[in-house]
Amino acid sequence: MKTPTPKTYLSTELAKFDPITKEVNDFLKDFTSVEIAGVFDDEGYKAAKSDVKLMRQYIKRIEDQRVEGKALFLEGGRAVDAKSKEVKAIIDPVLLRRIDQIAAIDYEKERQRKAKALLRHDQLTDAGYEFSNGAYRVGIKIMHPSAIETASEEEFKTQVEEGESEAKRLKVEAEAKKVEDDRLAKENAALRARLAEVEKVEVFEPAVSSTGAPTRADFNPAVRSAETPTFGDTPLPKPQLYKNGFDACRTLAIEVVKNTTSKKEIIQELLNLIA
Repeated sequence: MKTPTPKTYLSTELAKFDPITKEVNDFLKDFTSVEIAGVFDDEGYKAAKSDVKLMRQYIKRIEDQRVEGKALFLEGGRAVDAKSKEVKAIIDPVLLRRIDQIAAIDYEKERQRKAKALLRHDQLTDAGYEFSNGAYRVGIKIMHPSAIETASEEEFKTQVEEGESEAKRLKVEAEAKKVEDDRLAKENAALRARLAEVEKVEVFEPAVSSTGAPTRADFNPAVRSAETPTFGDTPLPKPQLYKNGFDACRTLAIEVVKNTTSKKEIIQELLNLIA
C-alpha cells in the first residue's frame, strides 16, 4: 500500500468537511428567522430551542473533524520538535563555547584599546599637549582622538616629539617675554618714581623778563637738590619750575610712560627744557 504524502493526507482530511458543509448550507437555505412573539409564544420558543440544538450539533461535528484531521499533523509536529531539540543539543555546547571565546576576545581587545588610549593620553599631556575643543593641542600642533587611536607606534612617537619641541619653543618664548615684561615694569616703576619726585618740587612765581617770556633766570638753581637723580645712565636733575613750565614738563614726562621706545630721547628733551 502506497503511503500517502502530507499533501494527499491533507486533501483527504479537508474533504471530510464537505458533507457537514452541505448539511449546514441546506439548513440555512430552509431556515426562516422568526422572532418569538413573547412569553406566551410557546411554538416560537420551541422552534428557537430546536434550531439552537441542531446548530450546536453542527458545531460539535465540525470541531471533532478539526481535531481528527490535524491529529496526525500534530503528532508529526511533536516528533519533528523532539528531533530538532535532540540535534540542537549536540551542537549547542560547542556553539556556546565559541560564543564565550569570542566575547572574551572582544572584551580583551576593548580593554587593550582603552589602556592604549589612556597611555597615549598621558604621553601627550606629558609632552605638553592639552585637550581642548575635542582635540589635543600645543601651539600649532593638533591631534584628534581618532588619529591618535589609529596611528602606528612610530607615527605617534613622531607626534609626541614634535609636541615636546613645540612646548619647549612656547616655554622659551614665554620666559623671554616675562623677562622683557619685568624689565619694562622696572623701568616704568623707576620712571614713575622720578616723575613723582618732579611733581613734588616747590612751584613759585618767576620774575618776568622784559619780553614777557620766561628765561633761564626764572629757575633758581640754589634750591636744586645736591643729589642728582638719574634714569639709567642719564642724569635727571630736579628743577625748580615756574608754573607753566611745570605743566609742560609733566606732559613730557607722561609721554615717557606711554612711549617706552623713546624714553631717553624724551628725557633729553625734558633736560633741555629745565637745564
